[in-house]
Amino acid sequence: MDFREPENNRALAELIGIDEATFEHLCNKDAKNIFFERIKIPKRRKNRAGEYRIVWRTRIERPYKSFARRFDLFTRLADNRYPHDSAYGYVRGRNIIENASVHTGAPLILHADIENFFPSITSERLQIIFGKLGVHKNIINSLAEFLTIDGTLPLGLHPSPMLANIVCLDLDDKFKGLAEKYNCKYTRYADDITFSGQVVVPAKQEVKEILESEGFNISDRKFRITKRDLALLTLYIHVRRA
Repeated sequence: MDFREPENNRALAELIGIDEATFEHLCNKDAKNIFFERIKIPKRRKNRAGEYRIVWRTRIERPYKSFARRFDLFTRLADNRYPHDSAYGYVRGRNIIENASVHTGAPLILHADIENFFPSITSERLQIIFGKLGVHKNIINSLAEFLTIDGTLPLGLHPSPMLANIVCLDLDDKFKGLAEKYNCKYTRYADDITFSGQVVVPAKQEVKEILESEGFNISDRKFRITKRDLALLTLYIHVRRA
């Protein structure tokens, strides 16, 4: 499944496993409301009462499931960093418990969240990533339109978590390098970032600057550093509530 080969929408649609007409309908911004339903899900925490997250549902799941599976395999061959060894969310064979266990027993744990994670990943950002992976310039725009709603990566569609992890490859590299600088460990579970160390962890400003360099923002409200006694329990609860 080499996504570097198609040079037009017909060939791309064939690679995904759908007909060209359906593919072009799914790329059409004006037709999105026919195929997708916008759902508001209230946030569970008491201090977030009245807030909700937007999740999208589609009646045409098959082409998105097919694309997610095939593009995942392609990216594993096209970029040997993927899936990044620091990423634990939305990766087959990895889970929340394993993410937390990396930091077990550490005296200090830094918790940080990426604010508006999926909406921060725009069609333009996906086009840049596709170009780096060698996708032909003639189909980059169509592919990005196929995968976004209102110009951003939609939470709820099958390819979105996988694409978010691809977008974050450089971010994970930078954070892993920052962790090594302080002799720390680093993991990311979707938008949840964790560093743990024996003596010191990175400063908030360092984390913020790296996030901003990769087109993301830090959630000031969720940033904290936890000491040993409650560190693992807090990390587990933090990830479960994300």
